[in-house]
Amino acid sequence: MAERTSKKNGGAPAGDGRYVFGERQGMARLVEELERRRKEAKYTFDQLAEMTRFHRGYLHRVHRGQSMGSYEVMAALDKVYGTTHLARVWELSSQGRFEHYFQRFSELEVEAIFRIDYNASVIPGLYQVEGYTRELMQTAEWRSDEEVDELVSHRMRRARLFDREPPVLCRVILDEVALLRAQGDQPSWGEQLDHLVECAERPNVTMQILPLRSRFNFFVGGGFALLELPGGEAVVNKEGAGLGNLIEEPEEVAKERVAYDYLRDTALSPVESLELLRKLKKEYSDGLTADGLVRVAKVKPLRHRVSQLPGSLRRARGRRPRT
Repeated sequence: MAERTSKKNGGAPAGDGRYVFGERQGMARLVEELERRRKEAKYTFDQLAEMTRFHRGYLHRVHRGQSMGSYEVMAALDKVYGTTHLARVWELSSQGRFEHYFQRFSELEVEAIFRIDYNASVIPGLYQVEGYTRELMQTAEWRSDEEVDELVSHRMRRARLFDREPPVLCRVILDEVALLRAQGDQPSWGEQLDHLVECAERPNVTMQILPLRSRFNFFVGGGFALLELPGGEAVVNKEGAGLGNLIEEPEEVAKERVAYDYLRDTALSPVESLELLRKLKKEYSDGLTADGLVRVAKVKPLRHRVSQLPGSLRRARGRRPRT
């Protein structure tokens, strides 16, 4: 009987018939086991398609290692093959298929006790609903439907961080640009606004809105996420158009944190931000026409609303961080 192997050695059969997958070879081992089990069961891909409700061509590519698959297809194959571990192994192994910087960041965000998020043009990933994420992923015209499904599934699983115990403390700044950009799938945009309000009401989340009237900032044109870890270390993930960079040097992380502090001081307060989110949600609902399209004119930019806020916030344009 084969002995169970450690995570570091690349993976090997465990004594109970399961595989223990290493960090580097996990996906390759998973592909091997999928094809072995299919041949032992003597299933054709047409039969698998009928049992799982996934397209035979997609299942063929998954079993050949030509597609990384998804959590959902692995869960379906678990039922077909009478196993209980394929979906979990896929979840652990799939990280190796992402860029190294993001693989490392994904591992660290599970451990983080505090995080900060901001993106200059879209809603940060952890705060997206499935429809919003799907529309973003489909902007890359070269992606197949299966690849879009895989990316959406991965992002939705990352959002489970909100449900862990103890909850991670979160700060997030939403740019007004992301809140006013028209979405093709209008029902999903309504769901997205509902979700943002729900997130802002969570006791572990502090959400602020950055108005259009704010000046250029250090993060314009990209995204930013900072994690603080239990040992006191901190890392930053910087993202642009298809690019990313993980920053771990303490001096560089400190610079990113200072830039964020400037940004935060020009944003609306959490209370005012939540109020404005609720207003956007109501205006969106009131602006629906019979065919489901939004009358964009009803959703006024926040700069028109800022004039109704306290003077200290109206003067935020040139304000420097408090010391």
